[in-house]
Amino acid sequence: MTTENAAPGAAELARRIRTGRITAVEAVEDCLTRIHRDNARLNALVTVDADGARAAARAADEASRAGAPCGVLHGVPYTAKDTLETRGLRTTAGAEMYRDHVPDRDAWVVQRIRAAGGILLGKTNTPPLAADIQTRGPLLGTANNPWDPMRTPGGSTGGGAAAVAAGLSPLEVGSDHGGSLRIPASFCGTCALKPTDGALPLDGHLHGWPGSPDRARHLVCVGFVARYVEDLALAAVAVGLGGTQRVPEPRVAWWRGGGLPWVDASVAAVFDAAVRRLRRTLDVEEGAPEGFAFEDAWGAWTNIMNAEQWHPWVELARAWAAGAGRWTPRQAVNDLRLREAWRTRHHLVETVDAFMAQRDAWLLPVVSVPAFTHRPAGMPVDVDGVPQNYWLVAGGWTSPFSLTGHPVVVIPAGRAAEGLPVGLQLVGRRGEEGVLLGIAEVLEGALGGFQPPPNPA
Repeated sequence: MTTENAAPGAAELARRIRTGRITAVEAVEDCLTRIHRDNARLNALVTVDADGARAAARAADEASRAGAPCGVLHGVPYTAKDTLETRGLRTTAGAEMYRDHVPDRDAWVVQRIRAAGGILLGKTNTPPLAADIQTRGPLLGTANNPWDPMRTPGGSTGGGAAAVAAGLSPLEVGSDHGGSLRIPASFCGTCALKPTDGALPLDGHLHGWPGSPDRARHLVCVGFVARYVEDLALAAVAVGLGGTQRVPEPRVAWWRGGGLPWVDASVAAVFDAAVRRLRRTLDVEEGAPEGFAFEDAWGAWTNIMNAEQWHPWVELARAWAAGAGRWTPRQAVNDLRLREAWRTRHHLVETVDAFMAQRDAWLLPVVSVPAFTHRPAGMPVDVDGVPQNYWLVAGGWTSPFSLTGHPVVVIPAGRAAEGLPVGLQLVGRRGEEGVLLGIAEVLEGALGGFQPPPNPA
């Protein structure tokens, strides 16, 4: 699938290469040309491996000519978030302590994408240790939104989403622990897949200090950003999640809240228009799980992150600044609060599971607002003119499903009054990424799908 004036997606490129319409070298050169033209203004890619990509493309074309078996992503270029280790290519996680880190291995997900024939173009921008809803930091600088460079592409997979939207890369391999794939997808007008909790190994994903225990694995997952749902489905096949499954008459519930989290009027207008369009052809009804409170989900996610990751990170940062340069196990965790958060998580998982047993997908907003202007982390964001909590504005809709572990697909829903893209997220049953992707593809067709920025950055 390719929208007029948009660069082809990963699946379309794979078809063209497989049928001989283009070569892998041509696909890679097109991306490198776009990177050379636009990346200085976007700062989406922070390391470009042009020589490695060209060599891999030549090898892919030689394999094609020899009739060798080819993977589903044979010859298709892709980028990887700079939190994912890449053999022989610097991986910083946006953090000073990894400034000179050159891994001798690939992260598990990168291994699988390479094995499927993908060709790595380079690494994409991320905030330090992927710990922000914007993509900016002292080591890698600020990534800009291709729809408006004065605005953020979101975080923490913001560089990857900006690259995909602007046509620099057809596929981004990224990560998400509270919305880090989904927020940038909504802000940049792309698609994204957050798989079920635990579906894909996290080996080689840097989200902590060197030598620190591997924490909060149950909230973190690797996933993908792409221009079209079929691209996400191809990546899902490459990593063993299975192919797209069609549901003849999908049952879809929708809901855009009644309290927290907020929804700006511009987002509500796009969301409501999308629901009206979907109702013409699908069984779509308003509904939410009885007893599911987003406030409770947000609180539990926050308490688990605070206990298991943020508080230890603060101590580690102090130790690092003091010259320790290593993990120190001293930490203060409120055990009572953590146990209560885990009880809340268990209840919410059961609540959503029961709701989804009668439905195929649950349709929700992604972020309270369209992409906002660059600002210091923690600075309030206006929702209908009222300053609101920075973290809750972006993560209030996404972090609950990091907490419960349900798979989520984001697709473009339309554009707000100021012309900025707005996404919607589809929540699915645990372990049923194929069904969710099948429904997302139907919704994508009904809503028009990806549209490229009119003048990329």
